[in-house]
Parts: sequence; C-alpha cells; structure tokens
Amino acid sequence: MFIHSATHNNFPRPINRLLIACWYVFLGPIGFFFLFVPASIVGFLRLVHCNWSTHNALSPSGR
Repeated sequence: MFIHSATHNNFPRPINRLLIACWYVFLGPIGFFFLFVPASIVGFLRLVHCNWSTHNALSPSGR
C-alpha cells in the first residue's frame, strides 16, 4: 500500500499527525483525552486480539 524506500519512508507520519491535531481541535482537550484516546486504545487492543486469535501459534490445531 505504501512505498517503502529512502525517499518515501516518512510519508504517512505527517498525515497521521495532521489527523490527530484535527481531532484535538474538533473535540477539544477534554473530548480528545476522554473520548478519542480511550477509543483509539480500545480499537488497537481489539485489532491485536483479532490478529492474535486468528493466528494463534499456541493453538493445538494450528489455526
């Protein structure tokens, strides 16, 4: 999806920072830290759990 080379190595980072800054401005400091940050953490943990549960190397069946 992204080009990984010496010239395009940092492409997604400025866009991510801009999006986070826009959410901070849109929600305000209280909404950002009590809504956006916890929702991002929960979303990340769900992603990690789904990835782990579908690729569990410790499963007896190997699934």
